[in-house]
Amino acid sequence: MREAVEGLQTHLDDISDGLKKNNRNTEAADEAIEELFKGK
Repeated sequence: MREAVEGLQTHLDDISDGLKKNNRNTEAADEAIEELFKGK
């Protein structure tokens, strides 16, 4: 049981890391879009 819980925790940590990276990419994309529209 403990191994299953530890495996699940590792999986959740990986998902969390992926979401954090995705969020940073989204923020960067939003900033780039804002810069594009400022130039018009």
